[in-house]
Amino acid sequence: MKIAYADGQGSGDVLWKLGWQGDFTLTSGGPSQWFYGQHGRAILADDGHQMTLGVFDDGNYRVLDDSASPPLQCGIGAGPACYSRGVIYQINQDARTAQVVWQFLPGMFSFWGGDIRRLLNGDMEIALSAGAPPNPLADSMDFEVTHATPPKIVGRFPDGAFAYRAFRLPSLYPGVTWRTVP
Repeated sequence: MKIAYADGQGSGDVLWKLGWQGDFTLTSGGPSQWFYGQHGRAILADDGHQMTLGVFDDGNYRVLDDSASPPLQCGIGAGPACYSRGVIYQINQDARTAQVVWQFLPGMFSFWGGDIRRLLNGDMEIALSAGAPPNPLADSMDFEVTHATPPKIVGRFPDGAFAYRAFRLPSLYPGVTWRTVP
């Protein structure tokens, strides 16, 4: 949601809602292309009219077909398994349209938590809080991927059990520079 905040001086009114059944038309695919159970939004650019928004999309109960009643969702009844992804939308706030312009599908389902951010080198960092092999109910995974289409994995970092987000820190040791190992 976008709220009329204006540095605490706004009305607090909801200006618009983004997502399935929100105020925007998705111009790049059906309801499955929206985010579900999202976390870690990253505003990559915003001029008040156009916004580039990164979202970690858990994918919980993703609507696959909203023409059925009830809608076909992943993880429910006959619906297929859910999946998570890092996704970037181009949002036209004036026309109320949204388009998927980039996504990274790690082939895992993180049923909670996660994050997306752009690194200084232009790559994207996608953190899954759960769902990485070998224990899909405990292990977290952090990816560095190129911002190309299709994305290329530059680094893959297991984080242990249920890490909510991952952050890059510079080396704490003088003269030592961390390097990414694919």
